Amino acid sequence: MSKGLSERCKYFILSGIAIAISVLWIIGAAILDRPSDGGRGGAIGVALSFYILFANNNLAARGYNRLKNAPVKEQIEMIESRFDVADKATRRQNQFLIWSSVIGTIAWGFGDWAATGLRLL
Repeated sequence: MSKGLSERCKYFILSGIAIAISVLWIIGAAILDRPSDGGRGGAIGVALSFYILFANNNLAARGYNRLKNAPVKEQIEMIESRFDVADKATRRQNQFLIWSSVIGTIAWGFGDWAATGLRLL
């Protein structure tokens, strides 16, 4: 992703793609009369959710580089600030991760049923 995008924007885009693939794959499987393939999009959605989980902004390394040459009092203040930033970033990441991973997992497990149901409509 571009360095110009905010962390929230990156998570929003990746979660949206994961959810869209999970849902659209079910619809595609129904249209193509291959309901047994309906869950594959969910697998891709879960894989993107793992990317959201493991691709972080490396807050610890950035914080360490700023701490190296600072006086002790400033180091303590920086560490406290980094904890706050890391906590907010983790909470934000988890919000997007919840939606993309749950929808992807449900689509993966029950996408074939959903595609079969769509074919019956």
